[in-house]
Amino acid sequence: MFYNGNVRLEPGAVVCRVAPSFVRFGTFQLPVSRGGMQVGLVKLVADYVIRHHYPHLMEVPEGSERYAAWLREVVERTGRLAGLWQGLGFVHGVLNTDNMSILGLTIDYGPYGFMDSF
Repeated sequence: MFYNGNVRLEPGAVVCRVAPSFVRFGTFQLPVSRGGMQVGLVKLVADYVIRHHYPHLMEVPEGSERYAAWLREVVERTGRLAGLWQGLGFVHGVLNTDNMSILGLTIDYGPYGFMDSF
């Protein structure tokens, strides 16, 4: 229905986002912000992500060494992604914890644009 209340057929589309994972930075941020027993969820999700999306890190000894290796890789992937976007003149208005995959992917574009010259 149009804003004027008149009903008529109009073209439409279905948009489906696909990604190897929709685990976001915010997936870790939310239970930490809530505190208490929810903080334990961070380890469960981290272990899942490492096992399913960073399997090469399973060879690193379990514990803080494995998590540190994983964090380094996440930081490198995310930094590379942001640099590549900037290299194209892409300006992402919400490149934040809810829109960034833990795999170093942008999974939601929100407000964005391209600079005319940079």
